[in-house]
Amino acid sequence: MQDNPTPEQRADRILRGFNAELHDGNPMWLHANIKMEIQDAIAKTVVMKSDEKPRHAVGVSVLLVEDGRLLLGRRKGNTAAGMLSTPGGRLELAEQPLYCAVREFYEETGARIHSDDLKVMDVKKLSRFDDHYIMFYVLATEHTGTIKNIEPDKCEGWHWYTGFDLTGRKDITEPEDILKQLPLTWPSEAATEQARGWNAALVELYKQGLLSSDHASSLLRK
Repeated sequence: MQDNPTPEQRADRILRGFNAELHDGNPMWLHANIKMEIQDAIAKTVVMKSDEKPRHAVGVSVLLVEDGRLLLGRRKGNTAAGMLSTPGGRLELAEQPLYCAVREFYEETGARIHSDDLKVMDVKKLSRFDDHYIMFYVLATEHTGTIKNIEPDKCEGWHWYTGFDLTGRKDITEPEDILKQLPLTWPSEAATEQARGWNAALVELYKQGLLSSDHASSLLRK
């Protein structure tokens, strides 16, 4: 007999997958109200045309940190175009967050991260960029293979950023409280004030088309 679960049953399956990943040693756990929000969001996405974007969704942001630097790419041609963002995307039906992180990272960079190295840092309910969704923030600390720009229609390219590079910037999709939890190399308070003005100037030049993203990134790394 063909399996045709109801929206509530589909949501329950995904929630069971979430719960299976929340084991001892993982600092994140889902509160009852967050579970209800996820179930409600998933239930509302299943009745739609196949080519429609869900009104509500569950996504994963992969925060790869190596040597005190975070991997980010500037988005283009889609939601949040022009902003720096991590690899990531939306969960497929019944997919678990950590497996989604592995899949999305490979699809966008061509490199591999491994589920046993991943940790869910936080879960947030967000409403921005004309969308409403629940985001899992997943920390990774190593990768294998060469990182490439697999989707040039969606991303200008991948680059590494230190805490100094990110200080004072407003062109990043990841929330500031998430970034502050990352094991990045952060500047001193005096250097932070300098970075705010320096980064703001670069962002303004980029917006005016006077500076490419690659050039800005190379300046920030100096």
